[in-house]
Amino acid sequence: KLSEAVADFDKAIDIQTRLVEVEKREELADNLAISLNNRGNAYGVLGKLAEAIADFDKAFDIYTRLVDVEKRSELANNLAGSLNNLGNAYSLLGKHTDAIANFDKAIEIQTRLVEVEKRHELANALAGCLNNRGNAYADLSKLGEAIADYDTAIDIRTRLVEVEKREELANDMAASLHNRGITYATDGRFDLALSDVRKALQIFEHLVSEKGMIHLSQELNDTRELLQWVLERQSEQTSQAPQRSGP
Repeated sequence: KLSEAVADFDKAIDIQTRLVEVEKREELADNLAISLNNRGNAYGVLGKLAEAIADFDKAFDIYTRLVDVEKRSELANNLAGSLNNLGNAYSLLGKHTDAIANFDKAIEIQTRLVEVEKRHELANALAGCLNNRGNAYADLSKLGEAIADYDTAIDIRTRLVEVEKREELANDMAASLHNRGITYATDGRFDLALSDVRKALQIFEHLVSEKGMIHLSQELNDTRELLQWVLERQSEQTSQAPQRSGP
């Protein structure tokens, strides 16, 4: 089905490219960028990361021109979205430094939109970029930087879920807790890891068992396995700890 989707995007992009570049229908440039991002996402799922990055780059170029040159400030979040897509694709390629560079730019834009322009509806998108950059830092073994990003993402998502009652975002909060739990465990901070993983597990169990969100069953199973892994790592560290000497 994804291959069919790519074929459909190909046709749409061919038409939109002709309209924008040949017939100078500049008002359709945003639609072209959306299609490029969509095809890039499909390529990413298919594992065709070079093709995905090429599409995201083109979308980024379009949005950069629309926002920076044509002053279409309402499209700034779309620009950040293309940067986030690029970051995710580079992460999957193992190019974590390139990923972080793109996440940095996306986070800068979204922070301004949320904190300065008061676009609070974009707060979870900001948290998502922070979570993604945290993953890239963790992959580079920069655990302190990773935890700092997870901290901010979790603070944002906790406020959205618990204060603003955005219950539809509870799985996103659980995902960030899951990620921070892995990083704490990698850093040997098992008590903090267990706290995060147990909170994530409680959320996923509630969503799957009580809310009927069966599509989160894999996340639930992954978090159960993570809890077991952390407990085993903690047990290994305790059993291997050297005995103290002296009175």
